[in-house]
Amino acid sequence: MLVRVENQTIIGKKMNHGIYAITVIGESLSGEKNLALILEIIRICGKNVIGENKKMHYVVSDIHNDYQKFCELLKMIEFSKEDKLFILGDMFDRSDYNPNPVDLYFKVMELEDNCSMIRGNHDEWLAAYILKYYQMPEWKRRKTEPYRYNTFRCLTRRLAPVDVQNLAKKVLDWPLQLSIQVNNEKYLFAHAMTSAPECTEDKYYYLMGNEMNAEYLHNGIEGYISICGHKNTANHKIWKNEKGNLIMCDCGCGFRNGKLGCLCLETKEEFYI
Repeated sequence: MLVRVENQTIIGKKMNHGIYAITVIGESLSGEKNLALILEIIRICGKNVIGENKKMHYVVSDIHNDYQKFCELLKMIEFSKEDKLFILGDMFDRSDYNPNPVDLYFKVMELEDNCSMIRGNHDEWLAAYILKYYQMPEWKRRKTEPYRYNTFRCLTRRLAPVDVQNLAKKVLDWPLQLSIQVNNEKYLFAHAMTSAPECTEDKYYYLMGNEMNAEYLHNGIEGYISICGHKNTANHKIWKNEKGNLIMCDCGCGFRNGKLGCLCLETKEEFYI
């Protein structure tokens, strides 16, 4: 990471255990005159230069079966047991070039309390199809229309029917919206659109959005920073509205030219795979 503070170039290199090694080109950081500089580096980097790790919060959305990119992202951000990851839905479907929903699912489950899931429309569709399929008698299953995307086929090739159904039930337990607070900033997370916590919308509002989407993109939700996925952003980059209270982070993962984008809430740093 390169940071410019008062015309000086600072190199902040993330070391093991999430601690930054700080170097100012051309001079040391000793002496009182550099105290303000050191504090500014700490603020920008979001980590303690000396001392214990600081818990970092990361947000990602729309992984769409791409296990490889997800693993590369965890490595890029040096995700640790102190950190927290929020996945804003659409973990499944697509990624026709390299679909691996089984390993992706178990990797996410392996993170346990360090990862929180939001349900997306593709997750909802997959889970509903799975449960409906296994409720049918065997003869009727052979005549039913195949699932539109590749995930069901990938799952049933590697998992027993009971495990596929358990996956579907777990998916339907994922919430439609979450709210958290980080560094005195209040956040709302949902797949397509967020709502004020005191308002409860129908599930398709959160999964797909509605006809008020243009107004929502402009205004967001008063008093909160909303972060969503669902719609691919332009140029496969994380998008923010002019007010700075709405962030969209579906960067097209699952499509051949798409990226998996991730945002750190403490530093506002963006990561792309």
